[in-house]
Amino acid sequence: MRYKWLTRDCMRIIPENFEDLICLSKIISEGDKVRAWTTRKVKIWNETTKIKVNLLIEVEKVLFSDFTHELRVTGKILEFSKNAERFISVGKYHTITIKENTCFELTKKKWSSFDLELLERARKRIPKVLVVSLDEDNCCIAKTDRYCLKIVKEISSNLHGKHNMEGRDEILRKYFSEIVRTIEEQEFERVIIAGPGFVKEDLKKYIDEKEVGWKNKVIVKDISIGGSVGLMEVLRRGYISIAARSYDIEKQIRLVEELMRRIARDENATYGINEVLKACEYGAVSSLIILESLYVKGKRQENKKVAKILELVENTKGKIVVIYDNSEAGKQLKAIGGVGAFLRFKIC
Repeated sequence: MRYKWLTRDCMRIIPENFEDLICLSKIISEGDKVRAWTTRKVKIWNETTKIKVNLLIEVEKVLFSDFTHELRVTGKILEFSKNAERFISVGKYHTITIKENTCFELTKKKWSSFDLELLERARKRIPKVLVVSLDEDNCCIAKTDRYCLKIVKEISSNLHGKHNMEGRDEILRKYFSEIVRTIEEQEFERVIIAGPGFVKEDLKKYIDEKEVGWKNKVIVKDISIGGSVGLMEVLRRGYISIAARSYDIEKQIRLVEELMRRIARDENATYGINEVLKACEYGAVSSLIILESLYVKGKRQENKKVAKILELVENTKGKIVVIYDNSEAGKQLKAIGGVGAFLRFKIC
């Protein structure tokens, strides 16, 4: 994502990829103003045609499409370029479609700390990391993004019960060959190979012997169990941060687990919309931990209690941390109502 401040409350933005559009769908809210070049159907001499026009609209609705990779922003027209004077009037509705590399201007009455954090994350380049979690029986290969670990492929060695050493070695070579082939089908900048025992070193040795061009991108780490179950341990141990410091997912897991620990010990923490709102009214919230879906509903005034929580936390200089719904941390947070808070002091 590229962006530039034009005034104190307005910036020019150019989304560069699919994730940037997802990011913007969380930032653009009802009441914001969006200006962009767009096309609009008009009637000229009783014939309908499309003209290119620069419009400023006040946002009423934001819709993101996974299928078309488009962000559709709908609202009332406030201003239009001179070439449209005969065809367009203020107050009519229009939808501006934002795609990759669409240049537009966004004006907000107030930019929240989380809005700015999202933009900064999107601006940073995120390295691509593959995680290979394996033992002698199973291997799970996953790729990382800002939201979660996404499983690419699971591979079975079919080694179970093979005691003959010669046959065992041949099966392992075929196992490693399929793993390497799957790795080479992906785009990556680092590969984490993690597993128990010696199998991870055996795979690394196989890779070195193959003289693949990416062998120096491999990091070998120890975990207690391989396969898909081992992915969580890779996150917990901070191995992804070693490979790519800019990822959020490990921090989110540690943060939610710390929240759970404090709640269990009845320390300075609370959870649930009503309890968190009560804490906010006392000015007690130092950090708000909230699911992405709830945050968006609050920003768009679809959930009045959440909207009030966000307003109070901002006003009392609290920190807002948004947890992605489909991450491991998000699943844990959802189980306690989707929102929790670290407190400056305990309340009755």
